[in-house]
Order: sequence, then C-alpha cells, then structure tokens
Amino acid sequence: MRHHLQIAGRAGSVKVSSAGTMASRPGSRPDLRVQKVAEAAGVNLRRIRASRVAEKELVRSDYILAMDNTNLQNLMDICPPEHQRKISLLLSHLSGHALDEVPDPYYGSVEGFEKVFQLIDAAVVALIPHIASQK
Repeated sequence: MRHHLQIAGRAGSVKVSSAGTMASRPGSRPDLRVQKVAEAAGVNLRRIRASRVAEKELVRSDYILAMDNTNLQNLMDICPPEHQRKISLLLSHLSGHALDEVPDPYYGSVEGFEKVFQLIDAAVVALIPHIASQK
C-alpha cells in the first residue's frame, strides 16, 4: 500500500499500518520468502514487524482490511460497533476475482508467496483511487 501510494503521489496524505489479529511473535520480521518476493517487485519490507492490532487503531483508522474471514471476524469482535463499517475483506475491493479471501501461503513454496503477493498487489492498486479520492 505504501509503495503504491508513493507512486500515486499520495504517500504524505495517507498513513498505513499493518497488524495482525493473532501476532504470535510480536516484533518478528516477515517470512523470508515474502521479503524476497516483495524485494523483487521493488517493495521494501525491512521496517515491517509483527504486532497485534489494538482497539485504538481500529477507532482512528478509516479503512481496516482483513485478509480472510477469520481475521474479519476477529476484527469485528474487538472493534467498537460504531467503527465496524470500516472493516472489509481486502479482496472485496478487487472486482472480477473469484476469491474472497487471500490464501495463506505459509506452508507452501515461494511460488505461493508470489501468487499471494500479486493478488494483494492487484487489490491494493484497485483500492488506491478510492482512498485517494477520500483524502
């Protein structure tokens, strides 16, 4: 998201953060396979560290994007009702795609990470114009 916002000239107007609903190893870096895939696409993940989402982040955010239905439900469970409208599945912003959820590539090969990266990238690209129009 940061990468595409920078390309669109909107990096300074949108704050992006990433957190999980089940960060089992807070402070750890992303899987080496995704780092490799992202680096090949020109996206630097070196500053990314695992953290668990907090209610205050849900309140102050304009968009809360979940990768799958489990995370969507976990977010709904901890989010105050008046802010739940901000939560959506990332792939719901990618029209014409058969998947609703981002598949988890963790137990597969680097090729699975490449496919997931491309899928997330396409969804982010589709979402950027909407985000930019709101700011």
